[in-house]
Amino acid sequence: MEHDEHNEHEELADGFDRRADELARENADLETEIDEVRKDWEAKRNDPGVPGAVPPDPDDAGSKPPASG
Repeated sequence: MEHDEHNEHEELADGFDRRADELARENADLETEIDEVRKDWEAKRNDPGVPGAVPPDPDDAGSKPPASG
């Protein structure tokens, strides 16, 4: 019985490790996507031919919106 519990705990731990790895990959993918979207938006803001993309305010240079969460 004790051996079965040990195996069950090992299986659970392995499952948690796999899920943690999966979440880490998803996090990295999201970070990449966010960076790409941010670069695209900045390029559009700097392009006067893109309607609605207000150019950045020089007074706000280097400032970023507060992180949420």
